[in-house]
Amino acid sequence: MVTIRCKECGQTLTSTSRHDFKCCGCPNNAFIDGGDDYTRMGAVDPNKLEIVDPIELISNEKEDGL
Repeated sequence: MVTIRCKECGQTLTSTSRHDFKCCGCPNNAFIDGGDDYTRMGAVDPNKLEIVDPIELISNEKEDGL
C-alpha cells in the first residue's frame, strides 16, 4: 500500500482497497487510488507530491499518541 502527501496542503492520503479513491481537495487536487491491487496517483502539479516512507508514518503515529 502506498501513501502520498500533498506538499501544497500537507494532507496525507492512503488508498486501502481497490477503487478507494482519495483526494486532498486543495487546488493541487492530489489523489491516490487502488490500494494493494494497483497504484494510480497524480495531481495538478505532480512536483508537489511526495511518496511517504511507511517508517515515517509509524513514527508520527507514535508521537501523536495513536
